[in-house]
Amino acid sequence: MKGLLLWISSLALVYCATHAPSTTMDPVEARMKYLENSVETLARQTMLQQLFVDERTRSEGDSGERERERERERERKGDIQTESRRKARV
Repeated sequence: MKGLLLWISSLALVYCATHAPSTTMDPVEARMKYLENSVETLARQTMLQQLFVDERTRSEGDSGERERERERERERKGDIQTESRRKARV
């Protein structure tokens, strides 16, 4: 019985030694991880730069969006003033 227990424990030891997770990364796996991180970083940088350009374009008025907003605001104010004049006449 003692021999069987010794034999099983030695098999377990051999199995653990050959199937234990490696503490060092495979060079191909390490390069892949590096490339994934690089792509993520570049994608983030590109999105932030695009956001900056879009915001700058809108704030400079080149897109016409600010002018459209001003026109809509003037129309709203005009509608309010026109309506208040109508109420005053009645």
